[in-house]
Amino acid sequence: MGITGIFRSPADRLRRALAAAAKPQADRDRAIAELRAAIARDAHAAAQAGAADVVLDAYRLFVDLCMQQSQGDQAFAALAELRRYEGGLPVAQELALKLANDVAASEHTLAAAADVLAEAGRLQELAPALRAALDDRYPRSVALAVRLGDALAAAGEFDEAVRRYRAAAELRPDEAPRLIPKLLAIVAGSGDSASARETLGLLLFRQREYAQAAEHLAQALALGDLEMAALFDLADAYLELRQADDAAEALERLLARSANEVELVRRCERLADLRPAAGHWACCRAQRIWGDALRRQSRFEEALARYRLALDDLPHDDAAQGFAAGLVQRLVDVAARVGPGAAADAQLELGRAYGLAGSFEQALGAYSAAVRADRSALPRAARGLEALVAMAPSSLSLCLQLAELQIALGDCDAALAALEAARRQQPAERGAIVEGYRRLLAALEGQGPDAALAADRPSVLAGTLYALAEELAAAKPVEAAACLARVLAALGAAQAGRVLEHLSTLDLSAQPALGHLIAGDAHRARNEFAASLAAYRQVPLDAQTVDEVIVRLERLAEADAGRPDALMTAATARLDSGALGAGIALLQRAFARDRVATAPVIVTRLAALRQVGSCPAAGLALLADALLHLGQPEALASGIAVARALLEAAPERATEVAAKAQALQEKLGRRSKGFAEAALLQGDALAAAGKPADAALAYAGAVGHAHADKARVIALLEALTRQAPQAATAWLVLGDAHQKQVKPATAAALAAYGRALEAGPAETAAVVLERLQGVKAKAKSDEALQARLLRAEALACLQDTSAAAELARILSDAGVRACDAIDRVARLLPEAPATWLLHAEVEAARGLPEQAASWLDRTVAQSAENDAERAREAAGRLAAAFPASAAPRLALARALQRLGRSAEAARVLGDAAEAFAAARAEAVALLEGLTQATPTSDTWLARARAYAAGDNVPAALAALAQAAHDAVALPAIQERLLEIAAAHPGRADVLQALVETETRLQTSAAAQQAVAHARAWLAAAPAEADQVAGALSQTVGVLEGLGAGEDRPLQEAYLAWADALLAAQQPDEAAQQLAAILNRWPEAGGSVAERCRQALATMPALTLRLALADACLACGDCDQAVGVCAAAPERDPAACQALAERCRAVLEATQAEQPTVAARAARAIAERRALQGDAVGAADACATAAGLDGTQAEPLAGWLFDRGWDAASRRLLRYAAAAVLRDAGEATFGQALEMYRTLLEPAFEAEAPQVLQALERFPQGYLAAWQMRLDLYVRLGPGHYGPLLEALQAVVDLFGPEQAGDLLAVCARMDPREPAAYYARARVHEATLALADAAAALLDLSAALPAELPAVERAFRGLLARHPDRHELLLSLGDAYRQAQQWDAALAVYAEAQQAGEALAAGLVERYAAVLAGMPESIPARWGLARAHLTLQQPGPAAQCLDELTDLDAGQAHDAGECVSRLLQTHATCGYGWYVHGKLAYRAGEHAPAIEHLEQALAEGDLPPHALALLYDMMGRAALACGHLDRALADLRQAAALSPDDAALRRALIAVRLALLDRAIAAAQEQLAAGADPVQARLSLAELLQQRGDYAQAVAILQDALPLAGQASPIHLALARCFAGQRRHHMAAASLEAALASDELDLEARKEVLYRLAEARRRQLRYDEAIAALEQVCALDATYQNVLGLLDIVQREKVTAQAQPATLRPTSSVRLLPEGR
Repeated sequence: MGITGIFRSPADRLRRALAAAAKPQADRDRAIAELRAAIARDAHAAAQAGAADVVLDAYRLFVDLCMQQSQGDQAFAALAELRRYEGGLPVAQELALKLANDVAASEHTLAAAADVLAEAGRLQELAPALRAALDDRYPRSVALAVRLGDALAAAGEFDEAVRRYRAAAELRPDEAPRLIPKLLAIVAGSGDSASARETLGLLLFRQREYAQAAEHLAQALALGDLEMAALFDLADAYLELRQADDAAEALERLLARSANEVELVRRCERLADLRPAAGHWACCRAQRIWGDALRRQSRFEEALARYRLALDDLPHDDAAQGFAAGLVQRLVDVAARVGPGAAADAQLELGRAYGLAGSFEQALGAYSAAVRADRSALPRAARGLEALVAMAPSSLSLCLQLAELQIALGDCDAALAALEAARRQQPAERGAIVEGYRRLLAALEGQGPDAALAADRPSVLAGTLYALAEELAAAKPVEAAACLARVLAALGAAQAGRVLEHLSTLDLSAQPALGHLIAGDAHRARNEFAASLAAYRQVPLDAQTVDEVIVRLERLAEADAGRPDALMTAATARLDSGALGAGIALLQRAFARDRVATAPVIVTRLAALRQVGSCPAAGLALLADALLHLGQPEALASGIAVARALLEAAPERATEVAAKAQALQEKLGRRSKGFAEAALLQGDALAAAGKPADAALAYAGAVGHAHADKARVIALLEALTRQAPQAATAWLVLGDAHQKQVKPATAAALAAYGRALEAGPAETAAVVLERLQGVKAKAKSDEALQARLLRAEALACLQDTSAAAELARILSDAGVRACDAIDRVARLLPEAPATWLLHAEVEAARGLPEQAASWLDRTVAQSAENDAERAREAAGRLAAAFPASAAPRLALARALQRLGRSAEAARVLGDAAEAFAAARAEAVALLEGLTQATPTSDTWLARARAYAAGDNVPAALAALAQAAHDAVALPAIQERLLEIAAAHPGRADVLQALVETETRLQTSAAAQQAVAHARAWLAAAPAEADQVAGALSQTVGVLEGLGAGEDRPLQEAYLAWADALLAAQQPDEAAQQLAAILNRWPEAGGSVAERCRQALATMPALTLRLALADACLACGDCDQAVGVCAAAPERDPAACQALAERCRAVLEATQAEQPTVAARAARAIAERRALQGDAVGAADACATAAGLDGTQAEPLAGWLFDRGWDAASRRLLRYAAAAVLRDAGEATFGQALEMYRTLLEPAFEAEAPQVLQALERFPQGYLAAWQMRLDLYVRLGPGHYGPLLEALQAVVDLFGPEQAGDLLAVCARMDPREPAAYYARARVHEATLALADAAAALLDLSAALPAELPAVERAFRGLLARHPDRHELLLSLGDAYRQAQQWDAALAVYAEAQQAGEALAAGLVERYAAVLAGMPESIPARWGLARAHLTLQQPGPAAQCLDELTDLDAGQAHDAGECVSRLLQTHATCGYGWYVHGKLAYRAGEHAPAIEHLEQALAEGDLPPHALALLYDMMGRAALACGHLDRALADLRQAAALSPDDAALRRALIAVRLALLDRAIAAAQEQLAAGADPVQARLSLAELLQQRGDYAQAVAILQDALPLAGQASPIHLALARCFAGQRRHHMAAASLEAALASDELDLEARKEVLYRLAEARRRQLRYDEAIAALEQVCALDATYQNVLGLLDIVQREKVTAQAQPATLRPTSSVRLLPEGR
């Protein structure tokens, strides 16, 4: 834009843009873009300047152009802006209609057009375009379907509108909340549309508004039939509401229309689950429908089950007769299809019906047929018979047949009950009853053909047996007694008393034993043990009874655990019968139970048996126990004899005899004479039992006893040791026996103790030591030596280390003769140091140093430190004693090592290695171990000494290397190495070690030696030049550290290092060191140059060439240096760079004094730059060369242009030229920009970033550079929108708001999908203080990109912070949240705006209403709307908001009440306010004030219809609460007239009417009590009671009136009405026939009586009589009520009943259900 463009007016600029875009030859896309930019830049300012017509024309042309280019979305974005201008709305509507009728209009375009036209109420004009778009292009567009529905509804085409709404809901179910209000409006405006109500019901159902859904679907059904899906929804709604009857009706309709059976069954199941809330009739219908659906699916068995359940749920009244008949018919029909089992089910149902009617024979026949058809029906048949017996308990045959059936079933409880019922009939012939009991008993015991179960029911078995015993008592008493015995066996104590009672009535003289046995058993069961024993003793014993009696006595003994009487009696019987074993066993049990009472008897009986020699071993054992229990000395003596006899007779019972002997010893006491005999008996028994140790202990009791035979005891013990030589205890006791003789046998005793020690060293050692203390022997005798050795051996067995000391003393005293004994005992000693030292001393004494040293080594290796010290001392003595043996020295070294004296150990080992060649290897091994354990320099030096002694130089060097870890040892190491080097001259490894060691010494002299040795090493091993170089690097480091930087030795060291590197073929590293030499010692340049030239002959390395150049420079030979660089063959970039740097150094050194050399250097630099591809560098170098030597300019130019630079080089030269133009000043800025533009043309994306960087270097005040930058940012796209925003802000800051138009044009070119495009607009508008436009830009952003909402909020907050007085921005921020449906956030911002001031109230009303449209239950939105209305002084709408608030949330009542009170203080004539005031009072239970406020609301008027209905409702209920029934009735009637479909209102009316009815009944009762006409008063009272449903009281009053009436027909008619209400149709029929019998009836009364009589006969299934009565009514008046219709129904029901099978058809004597139930 030029200067003139800046100062042109916005309207002029817009006209020029309009004219340019309207040119026919203009590029349409470009015209759209430019016109859009012009509108964005100038439209607002032009409109403010009064040029609104130009703005409108611009928008018209822009929309036309967009339509031509199919850019409808851009066009509608412009329309959204157009509506903000004055006069823009009609134009926007006109253009919207035009756009919408375009065949290429997009879905978004059409929807937006519809919204624009809807604002003006012209939406119906768009219906054809919307219909065509939906049908042809966008069949699944929800937005278009909804808007077409709106258009059609506006045009009155309600059916198609509903169809479109329904299609939208099917495409997107979440649209339902938006569509429901539209459909409600159609319902209200169309009168009553079935399709609208059906669709409304479907949508409400999806929203779970089941009550409303059901209401609308039902009304739609009333207007016409519903679709199948709607019918299903209606049924589901009723199910959700638990309206069972309505749900059943809907399911009936679905069944009739052949609906999907699966879905139908599922809903029937839900309906059945509603029981008990649903009631019987609904459940019956559900089961029947369920069955019909299953039957259609051929699922006959399941259908049969459903029909049976329906019959089960059927109420017991006459009204169910026809329903039941239909069900039975279905049962029979389905049963025939599924087989005999199902047919049996039908017969069972029929049997149940006959039974209820009292036709028992027919019922039995049906049940029998069911069982014959299917045996598995037997249980259900039995249940049916049980019901029959309950109805006719006096029928003997029923009871017996039921018992037979239950026996067959295995239900013995029920069978017994049936037989008891039969017994109660007291028939004369009882054989059938006895036979029934026998069959039941056989079944219980698992016998007979009718056996059903085993006798696992003892209570039933007992009852059966009692009954059978009673029946058999007179004729068969023995069999009766057997029954009693079985009862006793089954139930025991529980029935024992009753058994005794029954037993006492029986005559058992023929078999008295049976009676006594049963009596004994009964007494035993009752724990009457004495009586039981007495009964058993009365049984005469013989071969048949003895076993029975003994068994019972044993059972009695088990039961009577406290006394032995029964056991003793049984034992006596057994012994007398010769059963000794059994008798003795019983005696043992009796003895165990009571020893005191039974011992004398047992001794008597068993002693007698022993005398005759027939007492078995068990008897001897029991006899011994009994004698032991008696305890007298004589008895105890006899007990010992009996026990020994038992041992002899039964050796296998030796352990038992030993126990008895032990008990006898305890009874006798140690001092008694028989004690020793008992002890010997115990020993003999234990020996016989194989327990020698225990036997020896038993014999020990007799050892030393005064009354014991000592020789016998010793003999027995010797026999025992022979029997068990390993029994240590026996040897010990034998030794004791020898010791305790009158003259002790010491030798024999010691021998026995020794044998004991051998047999059991661990367990007898301590005992032997104790015994040895009592042994007395002469000093130095063999017995004394034997005792000392035995003592030492015992100590050894105890692992006592003092045994070794004891053996040493014995050895010292006894000399050599004790050696063998010591060796034997030493084997018993534990492995301990004392033992090993003892062995060492023994071996030393024998002159065996190696063996002694071995024991010492073991001691050192496995002992503590103090023992190791003893071993060291012994080793020292041993080494001194045997100087020619190496073993003691090695042992000494080991001991020293063990004691931690490693230096001494190493010295000893070194000496040994040098002194004993044979032991050198072992010494070396020990040294190796020593250095591993204690790696000190001493140990390693000793190890090296040992290796060197064996000429093992590598190992010696390795050991010295380890020693070198200790710096202190380095001088010694150097000394040792010099010795090795002298012994082995020219060895490279020795020289290497010397170099390393001398280097580590870190002294100047040593380092110089190291250098000399390194040169010798290199000469000796050229192949190891790498290692020499590495070593010299360390040496150089040492010299550097010593501060000898200028000394000749350091220079020599560096040169030696470089020589080594060259020898190692490492030219680069060598060159590095040579360079270092030159840096420190320039005077060494000649030496360095010489080495480089020699090396280059074999190693042409660049680094050497560079080093040579550096050396020439150091020597001042610059020409030679340039020649070296110029002749270098290397061409790689790094080499060229290095060579160029050397030439640069020459150039700098010679530029002043040697220009020719300098020019050569510059030329060389140019060549190297050219090789690097550095055109600019090459050019600079050529320029320098030409400046130094003008004669070279032309050749250099030719050389430069002959190079053939590539395109990249030419590009760089152009950038350089542009930079020169830029830096030359403002006069050439334009040329520079042009140069940059030419750079952009071939490759914009690649060049733009660099051009942008170059543009940043222009001065800040140069606008053209900023404009070019903005253009580049836009063209580069969204990735550069960040710097674009910064640039926009900079332009505004630098050049002012005058640039806004151009900047908005830039914004218009930005990608609308990017947030930055909107932020840019907002920033520009804010710069011109057009904050509304800035807010609009941010709103556009939140609409286009919802994810940017948080950033939009921050932007709004920033605007508010910068413009705190512009509160309207809060409304825009709230709008952003609202259009994102973030209702809570929007409401919070609106609340903030509401607090900012009253000026925003009007805008807040609109916005709160919009929030409520999207979130109708929002409490904060309604509060805000109410406050906004109050601010605007709009009391009616404010009150409406408060009313809706309290409906939504009762918790808001208090605050709403206060607000209404304040409203009425300033607006007392607001009818809606008084209405809300009254409503709140009513809900708070303040009924009188509520009536007052509501009356005031009526007086003020201006209430909507729904509020008026609710007002009357509340007034009526409040009046009812206050007791004003008449007023309540009047108000509620008014409410019902206004709201006829309100069920709750109808219930309230009923409650009022009931209250009035109760009051009327009370008044009628008062009149009757006051003496009014008794008949008329009673008729009136009965009618009132009938109205209340109190039929029983009404009947009673009417029956009281009959005797008093002159004319009875009114009373009979009234009675008939009451009986019909009670469903007592037979009584109703009787009353009606009584009324007909009189001549008092007028015509109307006769018609009513006949009509009601027909109804009653129909209910009784007496169809002929019902038809006759209806025909009489027809004859009197064929139009009376629905007489013809009822006649048709009765005739059809008669035909249906006649079509039933004969077996199922109800007769006059058999009813399916009894009346009155």
